[in-house]
Amino acid sequence: MGRLLFIGAVALLAGGMLRFAATDSAVWSRAMKTGGMNDLIGGDGRLFLARMQSNQVWSITASRSQPITVPRPLRLIPDGRNDFYVLSLLRGVVTWLRAADLSTREIAFSPSCYVQGMAVEPDGAWIAGFLKGRVDDEKKRHFYLPEYGTFEWFILHEKPPLPARLAVDDKVRLFRNETWHEESGGGWSLLPAGDSLILVNDQAESVASLRRADGELQWRSVTAKRPVAALLDGDLVIVASGQDGVIEGFRLADGAKAWQTDVGRGLTDVVLFQDLVVAADWAGDRIVALEPAGGKIVRETGLGGAPRVLWADRDRLWIGLEAANCLVGWDAQWRETNRIRLSDGEGR
Repeated sequence: MGRLLFIGAVALLAGGMLRFAATDSAVWSRAMKTGGMNDLIGGDGRLFLARMQSNQVWSITASRSQPITVPRPLRLIPDGRNDFYVLSLLRGVVTWLRAADLSTREIAFSPSCYVQGMAVEPDGAWIAGFLKGRVDDEKKRHFYLPEYGTFEWFILHEKPPLPARLAVDDKVRLFRNETWHEESGGGWSLLPAGDSLILVNDQAESVASLRRADGELQWRSVTAKRPVAALLDGDLVIVASGQDGVIEGFRLADGAKAWQTDVGRGLTDVVLFQDLVVAADWAGDRIVALEPAGGKIVRETGLGGAPRVLWADRDRLWIGLEAANCLVGWDAQWRETNRIRLSDGEGR
């Protein structure tokens, strides 16, 4: 009977996803809508691409693409030394990946928690997540179907190097102030900002500022539906939301909304490049640039192939095209300078 109930739950979930594809009526989540490309980062003279659908992180150069097995990789977090951490969809494990030789090491947390966000500074790593058991229903320890629940979420700070096991115990700061979608799993954005930590929770659809010293909640603001990526620029927290298709600027000092720009449903990533906020519009097959101060759209370029993920350094913008299965590099004038086919690693 238990097996039949589980099969039925899976069938219902699959049916819901099919209905979403046809009617756009279900709740949008990054985890539902993507799997071919989930995050992109540069390090040690190459690019790394998280591909949740295939349980792989790819190491990519102009001449070679090499997969590394990592369960359900969703986010790539730089560690400040050209290596990075891999956050996976709904796991209590973080994987450290060494760029030079592509070796990996797992850091396990308490079995009762999921790790959702991470930020690394010279003096240590900030790690955020939540405990599996719902506050309002301790008997339900696992996720079956989309619904709302209240959870304890945590933030902890650990000095390097991170040990093989980390306990979520009295070191952490626990919070119970939000109710969110259990189904999302799209990952959180954790951004250190002076004496504060900025946390964007895609499941709660909120952005919050916490005081570093003691975890005191300084402010909390509601975002548009399903934030997928966030960044800091000057005195603003800039958040891109996929379901509503908007980019919002929140004041770092008090969380007040400074501006909001409708870009179009299908936003999947956002980065800073050449002093502009650059966003990937997957559904619209285009790249859009905005002025960070006021959110004015100053440039947009059509780009076939479904742009999904972005990564930028000082003079190069890299774009992952999911449908075309390739990476494209642009210079500061938005001219294509590189194209790497992921099927065979061929490119320039």
